[in-house]
Amino acid sequence: MLFLALSTGLTIAWPFMYYTRRSEAATLKLCAAWAGWSLLQYTRLVGVHVTISGPTPAPGSLIAPNHMGYADIFAIGGRIPTFFVSKSEVATWPIIGHMFRQSRQIALARSRSTKSFKQTLESIVDRLRAHHSICVFLEGTSSGGDSVLPFHASLLQPAIDTDAPIIPAAIRWRSNDEHVNIAEDVAYWKDHIFAPHLFRLMGLRGIEAEIRFGEPLDTASLSRNEIAEKLHENVVRLHCELHAAN
Repeated sequence: MLFLALSTGLTIAWPFMYYTRRSEAATLKLCAAWAGWSLLQYTRLVGVHVTISGPTPAPGSLIAPNHMGYADIFAIGGRIPTFFVSKSEVATWPIIGHMFRQSRQIALARSRSTKSFKQTLESIVDRLRAHHSICVFLEGTSSGGDSVLPFHASLLQPAIDTDAPIIPAAIRWRSNDEHVNIAEDVAYWKDHIFAPHLFRLMGLRGIEAEIRFGEPLDTASLSRNEIAEKLHENVVRLHCELHAAN
């Protein structure tokens, strides 16, 4: 009930803030701040404890973590000011979808038509040039978290075009409750259905997310595919470090 009350309050308050801004730059700045604050409140409400290590990404960075599901957005977005690139279906989800649309996150159509994909890339370029960070999940799908899937290189092009820092990142979820199965209760993949999965997650306690950021990649003279491979290697290394630490 508290989760729904917070969502309702944020929805009611948002138009009063949004329409007081006149310029596009001011609107995007507000969207980023509002989304970050909202995500932080959600993680606190649900009782998720988030820890961060490594160098904080500079504004205007392209952040590329491994991906276990929508919970990653709550954990990362509540601590690091960033816009997210997510599949367009997220905009139709209850609660999260409304926030996605209001805060002007970037949709990636599953069809990947030339026109829609070009629009997505242009949106990322515009945000990076305006010094907004962008978080992209280059695995293209989520997993149970045991490993880092291969990266797709296409979403790296905006960072190459704008010379934005490319930041490897790893996230690990864990629980101090032996009855919690991270691969089923936190990760969102396989045949999970969003609404029951979310309500299950809200009822859990003792959930922790560890996020580790790496140094910006040195991409000089590298092709896009080579950058993707190097980035994947760094994320795998960070992922292993998190698992080895506990």
